[in-house]
Amino acid sequence: MKKILLLIFSVTILLNADAQKKPGTYWTAIGGVKGGFNNPNIPFGSNTPSGYISSAWVHYGFAGGVWAALPLTKSISLQPELLYSQMGGSAIFPVDPPKWFDFYDLTTDYITVPVLLKFHCKDILAVYAGPQFGFLTSAKASIFRGWTRTNIDFKDSISKTDIGFAGGIQLFPRCRLHADARYIYGVKNIWENKTGDYFNNGFQFTLGLRLFGKKYTVKQPDSDGDGIIDKDDKCPTVPGVKEYQGCPIPDTDGDGINDKDDKCPTVKGVREYDGCPIPDTDGDGINDKEDKCPSVPGVKEYQGCPIPDTDGDGILDINDKCPTVPGVIEYQGCPIPDTDGDGLNDKVDRCPNLAGPKENQGCPVIAEAVKKKVDYAANYILFATGKYQLLSKSYKGLDEVVKILTDNPDMYLSIDGHTDNVGKDEYNQTLSDNRAAAVKNYFISKGIAENRLRSAGHGKTIPIADNKTAAGRQKNRRVEMKLSYYW
Repeated sequence: MKKILLLIFSVTILLNADAQKKPGTYWTAIGGVKGGFNNPNIPFGSNTPSGYISSAWVHYGFAGGVWAALPLTKSISLQPELLYSQMGGSAIFPVDPPKWFDFYDLTTDYITVPVLLKFHCKDILAVYAGPQFGFLTSAKASIFRGWTRTNIDFKDSISKTDIGFAGGIQLFPRCRLHADARYIYGVKNIWENKTGDYFNNGFQFTLGLRLFGKKYTVKQPDSDGDGIIDKDDKCPTVPGVKEYQGCPIPDTDGDGINDKDDKCPTVKGVREYDGCPIPDTDGDGINDKEDKCPSVPGVKEYQGCPIPDTDGDGILDINDKCPTVPGVIEYQGCPIPDTDGDGLNDKVDRCPNLAGPKENQGCPVIAEAVKKKVDYAANYILFATGKYQLLSKSYKGLDEVVKILTDNPDMYLSIDGHTDNVGKDEYNQTLSDNRAAAVKNYFISKGIAENRLRSAGHGKTIPIADNKTAAGRQKNRRVEMKLSYYW
């Protein structure tokens, strides 16, 4: 919808701009408020059962809102509106027992957006037509059966949107006050849960008040804006002076100083030198009079001298935060830091605050004895068959891992749960997830920060033994733990 409105707006501007190239009288965009009433009814469509009867009883509702008219040409404009509109109608439906009927008196409130193409017949009359989009805000119905009347909120039974077409006439469309009469023809079934087709149709009568916009006149064109109209201008696309019949005073060397005031009319110069160039020996754009290094190209900030690069790192001192130490552009001329002093700069060091060898990406090497303790604890993580509650026999080994993590606050621990191939895949996946999470939660309960722990289940997807044997399946039912200094 936004793209459509943007396209309409763009086309409006283009067409309007094209129209205004010719001299004449035009209107700016105009707009204002309007108010009046609807005389709606709900006619039945061809799919409605023949036993239903559409009532022609008169229905009235308020209509009002704001409008704007965007000129496309002198006689055509695009008029979008935003209105509050009350619609409705009456209908009779046969019900059981025989000879009984439901009489519905329906009132619906909409925010409607008509988009109308309007053709002006001078200033007296305009005709228009276009689509109308409605958005339901409320719906109420009075239902009579026999001698009983029931009032209900009907909003859930009526379509939240409506589509139709509107066409009509306006009297005095661009005057301060205008009259408007239109017919609205609905094309969308609004009663979605009732058998048949039901449409918003009806007449709308309003009075409109113009609050902004005016008529204006386009004068004879003056393309170059020099105050001399094109038909009298011998240089209509170049600003000039009346003495030269609209052409500029000649400037032979093109330096912006006309020949009359230029002491060097065939050589480009500057006004300070009466049209002659300022000498610039080194060609750096700074004249020799102001250049402290007149034979070496430089910059204005250094009075014509080059910007120094004290540390020779290719980054000029003006941009170098470490002008006496060679560095790199990423760090504004400073060296890449090596916080832990392990010979790997922080950019490639996975543990920038802990010294470690290059082969281990700058992180400390975890001792084999520590790894064995973690593996030993993992081998004795026990659960009841098909359960994910830790057995108490698991605690001793896990507490050893808790101590390791407590003593090494920079370490992380990954926990991976696995199952054998007995049972459904979904069950095994859930069980392995829950078992890994149970181990993680045990560490959390012992004071290990959750952001240092990561758990995942893999079901039966990563066996380490043959699932065809009981011994193999036992090995595959496991929880693995691995220490690291980074994720």
